[in-house]
Amino acid sequence: MPPSKPHAALVSSPLPKAASATGKIVAGFPSAVLPLAPGSHVSSSSVSPQGKTLQVSLVAATTTEPLAVMQFYQTHLAALGLSAAQAPANAGSTAMWFTRGADKITITATAAKGGGTKYIVFGVLHADS
Repeated sequence: MPPSKPHAALVSSPLPKAASATGKIVAGFPSAVLPLAPGSHVSSSSVSPQGKTLQVSLVAATTTEPLAVMQFYQTHLAALGLSAAQAPANAGSTAMWFTRGADKITITATAAKGGGTKYIVFGVLHADS
């Protein structure tokens, strides 16, 4: 069997400058890798580079249920070659880890009062050499 073709890096150089935004996606956020779940409204987002490593965060809310948010990310990230595993979470929340090589993403979803979901995305991504 031929060797697997290596995956392209999830982010590429040059990495964006450190920045954060309230109420929107910050410039340089890797939205192709970590898009918003359907029907989402952003609370905050950030990017923080160091060398070839990019740390990203996103806090958002959506009208869909936590399971739908997790399924959205699981499907999207699996297509990018990331594997998923359940992660520990506080009572009332669901969390998953997604990994591929050195790239790691954690997503936590919590049912919001009155319906919908609040969720947090945190990732540590590595640019190509």
